[in-house]
Parts: sequence; structure tokens; C-alpha cells
Amino acid sequence: MPSLSELVGKQKVRSDIRSVPYRHRYLSAPAVGPSVTNGPVRFTLPKSNAGYLDVSTLRWRGLLNVSTVDATARVAGHDLSVLIDRVRVMNGNKVVYDQEQNSLISNFTNGLVGVCDTMYENYERKLSDYPEEKSTATRTSQITTAHTANRLCIAPLGPEGSFVNSSHIIPLQFMNSPVHVDIYFAEPSTCFLSSDTALTYSLTDFELNWSALYSPSLDQHYASNSVSIHVTEFGHRYNQIAAGTSQINLLIPSNHSNCSGILTFMRDQNTNVSDITQEKLENANVPATDLAEVDFRIATRSIYAEPLDDVSQYYNQLKHLYPQISKSRYFTPTGIESSQFVQAVNLSGAPGQFGGVGGSLVSGVQSSTLNTDMSMKLTFNAPTTSVIECSHYVLSDVVYTFMNGMINVTL
Repeated sequence: MPSLSELVGKQKVRSDIRSVPYRHRYLSAPAVGPSVTNGPVRFTLPKSNAGYLDVSTLRWRGLLNVSTVDATARVAGHDLSVLIDRVRVMNGNKVVYDQEQNSLISNFTNGLVGVCDTMYENYERKLSDYPEEKSTATRTSQITTAHTANRLCIAPLGPEGSFVNSSHIIPLQFMNSPVHVDIYFAEPSTCFLSSDTALTYSLTDFELNWSALYSPSLDQHYASNSVSIHVTEFGHRYNQIAAGTSQINLLIPSNHSNCSGILTFMRDQNTNVSDITQEKLENANVPATDLAEVDFRIATRSIYAEPLDDVSQYYNQLKHLYPQISKSRYFTPTGIESSQFVQAVNLSGAPGQFGGVGGSLVSGVQSSTLNTDMSMKLTFNAPTTSVIECSHYVLSDVVYTFMNGMINVTL
């Protein structure tokens, strides 16, 4: 005689995790943005019955209105996160995350590096800033003033891989102190391209959206354990190169237990930084062909000197940090949108003597143990003709630990 399990089948194990969409509206003002205030706009995240914030789903959402007489004005990037200049996360009165110069790095990681042809064709254009045209010259499908007012916009808060844009959860219901998210908006001259220097913008119905997770298993785990997650910090550093410079040594300070790479955006400070009539997030970098050599140094020791005998060498360094660019529709071995390039330094293969005691750290430079700053020596083919702003982003592996109702950060 068949057994009961053979007759009715075995009971399947069901997950005890459920996901609930969460919309957190900003209620302190009906509209936000540069036409009202550059920020900060503060969201205090809920605690009571808030579950776990799934950061991979965290987005800002709002209705965009652009005030301008220029009918062809458009967003200057490929990702609407360019509207956010700075994001700061606080646990009570302690800062646990602070991303400055967010527009530049978020457009790079979210809108350029990881976008392949398939994503480009299939992306939900109604809610995106991806142009439909193959040419980057027109981009008439990007957000322009010809579009209907109150255009719905949704975008990540920060660069991919960071604390506010990666795959981890925040146990809001276990926090002793509330979690605050402060948002500063980018100047119109940074995030828009237009002939109208008086252009401004605002967002109404501004809110944060995420999926809240609820699970007795997670409750039990977080209540009795410390939980750590790894994310990437994009620490911003600033340098300036004067006009008429043929060679310069740029210091890049850092105090982290791990630095895996450095990205450097080199832009004409007079036009490609704050001039709304010029590109400043894309098509704004100094062409790679202007450089004769890049020599990355720690103290007086050269880690590697890279003479420019082939532009593809710059591509290879960038590919070490972002392997997905091999499928990107915007990056090629000869540059991004013509011969321009983002200068990358790959530190994951640094010599063992920079990996701490016994060379135990092999994935990057342990800059917290260095007696001097890291530096980048640039040699130009010809003296620079204008002031160049260098925005460096030091990529570091940062550990966040959730324990005893607090968020602790290990650099």
C-alpha cells in the first residue's frame, strides 16, 4: 500500500520572508530643488514595524519641472542620479556615509560603465534618461522642456556598489537611533546642458521608495549576531593643475585599510565644471592623447609608470576596476565618446610591501599604514592651455557592521 506522502506529495518548505513596497514622502515642503533650496532635504527613516530596508531597491522618486526659455535644454548625463550632488546618511548624530561630488561618479557608474546594448534597447525609457538615438549629439528623447510638466523621475541615490546602492539590508527596526538620509541637490549648471544660464528645476511629490523585508528568521539572526557587509566607498579628492603645466605631482591622501583603485576625471575648470552651456559630466575630460605618461607613486617609489604609446593601455587599467566595460556601449579601447578617457589606477595588483604586515592584504594598498600620501605624477605632451580640475575618487572596501542597534564603519 502506498504511503501518505506518495499519495499527496511532500510538503514544500516555504520562505518566511515577505517583501512590502514602502513609499516615504517628504512632507516638510511641497517642492524641493535649486529653485527652492539646494538642501539638505532630510528623510528620517521609520523604525517601528519598519522591517529591513532592501538597499538594492532604494530609489528617489519625484515629479520634475524645469524652468527655462531653452526648449532644447536637457539633462547632462545618462542617469538621473546626476540631480543629486551629495548624499549623507546618519545613524543618530553619527555620519556613516557621505558621498560628495555625487553627480560625476554616479553618472559614470550607473549610466555609462554598466550599460550594454541589450540594456540600452530594453531599458524602460519612460522612467529613464537614456537617449533613443544612436547619436549623442541630439538626444531629443532625453528630458527636455518640450516634455510635459511633472515628468515622473526615478533614480538611485548614489554610485553603484556604494552604501546607498548595493545589495544589502539595513535593519531599521533594530536601530537604537533613527537613520537619517540628507540629500543635497546639484546646481543646474552641473546637471543640465542649456543655452539658458538662468535655468533652474524643482521636484514635487519627492519621496524615497524601497522594499521592506519582514522575516522571523532575520529577526532572530540580527537580534543575536553582529552582521557585517562590504561596500565600496568613493572618497572624493580634489586637485588643480595650473595653465602652462608640463609636469605635476598630485598628492592623493587616504587613510583606509584597503584602496583598490583610483579614478581621475580631468576637466577644463573654466568651461567643463560650472558652465551650463558646456558638457561637464560627459565629453568633458582631457583627451588621453594629451598625456605623455602617468606615474603612480607611493612615497618616492614608483608602482608603475605608463608611457602613452597606445590609448588602449588606459582602457585596460579601467577594465581591471570595471570588467563590465568590455560590454559597455559607451566605452571602447580607444576611449569614451571619441578620444576622451577617465584615468584609472588599478591598485589591486600592488606590490606586497604595501599590503600591511607580512603582505597579508593582497587586494589593494593599505594606505592607513603609509607614512606619506599616494601621488600621481602626470607628464603632458604640451603645456596645458587652461586650468584643469582633477576630481579623484579613491575606491576603498569599507565594512559596515550592524550590532547592538548601531551602525559601525570600519575603514
